[in-house]
Amino acid sequence: MWNTIIAILSIFDVVVCETVNQVIGSTVSFACNGNSYVVWKGPYDGGTIYAETNQINENMPVHLSSRLLIIGNILRLVNLQLTDTGVYECFDDIKKKIPVKTFNLKFKALLGSSTPSYYRYMMLDADSQKLFVGHMNHLDIFDISDHPVFPIHSKSYSFTSIKSNLDYCKLSKPEVPYCQNHIKFITKTKDDILFVCGTNADAPKGFEINTTSGVTTYGSGEKFTAVPCLNDPFHNFTAIYIKSPILSKEDDIYYGSTLHSESTIQRPIFGTNDYMKGVISNKWMK
Repeated sequence: MWNTIIAILSIFDVVVCETVNQVIGSTVSFACNGNSYVVWKGPYDGGTIYAETNQINENMPVHLSSRLLIIGNILRLVNLQLTDTGVYECFDDIKKKIPVKTFNLKFKALLGSSTPSYYRYMMLDADSQKLFVGHMNHLDIFDISDHPVFPIHSKSYSFTSIKSNLDYCKLSKPEVPYCQNHIKFITKTKDDILFVCGTNADAPKGFEINTTSGVTTYGSGEKFTAVPCLNDPFHNFTAIYIKSPILSKEDDIYYGSTLHSESTIQRPIFGTNDYMKGVISNKWMK
């Protein structure tokens, strides 16, 4: 946990405000020094009393009171939500206006950018505790855990459009964002191998990344019947990687898309480079 200590001065007292950065879904504990009797106030409903020692305010909403625990002089919140953002104060007397200690709970963003980055696809891998994020011309890999350290740094791979495809695309479409390589699909084919699909300036292409060696390889998706990616970065698209339980058969990818108002689910035709449209229905696909 990364804490920044900020001093807030008043005429008569010095109140220490501790800024606490967390992520949604985690657990946080606030300790009110060594006081045996403690009153806690929080950001819900304009600074209402949350709890007194060993007692929780019954007027709080169920979704909050069920996540709030009091252990002596410690206030603990589990399964943190964005609505928990704000200031938490502890008092050693309910009549006092000056808190003993103040905590400012914040949720820092994992990703930030001053320019449009066109984040397109995200995959969470619980086994390796990594978050994979695909966007325009890049794939970022974040190490995640139950106790993240801020700021969170990523390992980034660059996948710009192949020049010949870029030059041809620019004849009819704007270079940015249409003629860039938007990463639209990421999947693990082995423990340390990622298959990535990008729009590649209106000419979809597959890529492989060895996350152990860091080596990236351009490919046309030969290991699959076709490249499971759309030309247009703004068309709706989703896919799933199917690993064959039979060694003699190929792994493959099924995908669904919305293209020119026609929505389809498509399955690969094994042994060919073609897909068969399984469903054509705007009512089924959104």
